[in-house]
Amino acid sequence: MRWTWSGLTVMTALAPAVAGAQEKALGVEASEISQAATHVGHWAPFIGDWTIVFEALDTSAAVQAAFDGEWNFRYVAGGTGIQDAFFLPPRDVAVASDSRRFVGTGLRVVDPETGDWTALWTDANAPGPELWEGTSEPGRISFHRIEGDRTIRTEFRVDGAGRLRWEQWEGASGETLVMTQRVTGHRTDEDGAPPPDGS
Repeated sequence: MRWTWSGLTVMTALAPAVAGAQEKALGVEASEISQAATHVGHWAPFIGDWTIVFEALDTSAAVQAAFDGEWNFRYVAGGTGIQDAFFLPPRDVAVASDSRRFVGTGLRVVDPETGDWTALWTDANAPGPELWEGTSEPGRISFHRIEGDRTIRTEFRVDGAGRLRWEQWEGASGETLVMTQRVTGHRTDEDGAPPPDGS
């Protein structure tokens, strides 16, 4: 199975863990669907289209580079998962060729029994898909993965003013993580989309 959105395709065959979580989330048990809807509902503040600024930071948190972009979030898989698409610069900004536009996409599916998330991320610079694990609660969604001896952690939230906030921290095992990237954004669409109701 695959999802195609804005010219992006994610093949679940590339990530058996994501496919397994999706299979659980799409099970016939009504209670499991309801539990999945609760966790997927944590994404409700993010669903829709965002105009963003992406910043790359040095170890002192000083901005080394900044780019305008867009980040869009949608419910998929019958309302039991999330797909997002990330563009630098935004698609309405002309570029010399598609190779000059950074494009990334993520597929995020929840295990309805545990509330844990499995995510597959791929982008224009990645050598292959990245597998992330995560958790969610109202107002905050976190993912992490291990890359060699390094830990990478990301966090999504929408602040009190309705702005999108995303941050990424990295560090060697046993060391304090340092913020290396961040995104701030405001809605491009008017009101996003309602959370799934589990029906």
